[in-house]
Amino acid sequence: MQVKKTLEAAGLHKYFKVMLGPEDYKTSKPSPGGFLRAAELLGVDPKFCVGFEDAEFGFQAIQNANYLMGIDVKLMQSYEQT
Repeated sequence: MQVKKTLEAAGLHKYFKVMLGPEDYKTSKPSPGGFLRAAELLGVDPKFCVGFEDAEFGFQAIQNANYLMGIDVKLMQSYEQT
């Protein structure tokens, strides 16, 4: 999972209770399924969540899930594009 590698490289992974990849939900982006699943696992209303993404469909999914905001991980210094 790319985001996990990026967060580990930045030393931030320890601050996240939930990280999901496409194997963790049924619908693909821009469907909000993965982001809604993450909010559910955290027990948090999606409107209080922040999503991390690297693709346009992911940002659309964040918006479709009514998250507070989305952060582009490509802007993180440690991001390695595969």
